[in-house]
Amino acid sequence: MRFAILILAFVLPGFSFSADEAPQLFEMRKVAEEAAENTEELVFIDDESRKVLVEKSSIITVKDISGASVVTNPQLAIYLEFSKESHPKIEKATRESIGKALALVLRGKVTSTPIVNDPVSTGAMVTGNFSEEFARELVAEISQAILRNE
Repeated sequence: MRFAILILAFVLPGFSFSADEAPQLFEMRKVAEEAAENTEELVFIDDESRKVLVEKSSIITVKDISGASVVTNPQLAIYLEFSKESHPKIEKATRESIGKALALVLRGKVTSTPIVNDPVSTGAMVTGNFSEEFARELVAEISQAILRNE
């Protein structure tokens, strides 16, 4: 199976949510071209006046991740390794999305909408404007969610 890395971008988080909301810690969704029953608008973390229309279903969630680590390659990044069981699903979804945008969603808010250039199956490198402390906290949260099998 061909290995490809999808470069994703985060921005500094400036968001909060109420205790009764339960957004996914991390997910990737297809950006929708028009409103439909299976779509919803989400706001961007860095500018809540900016919105993007996305499909309600996720391509990738924490359940698809088998490992996460902070790396410097040469810039600070978070590497997400996908579980072997999720490889076919992720490769199919990203192959169908070549040339299209996917929304990277963190706790219910969009961090970026990168364009897919190549199919991804085994892992993704998440880069962007975030601190090492933020990256380490996110990796710890993802790792804990993996251990809890969320």
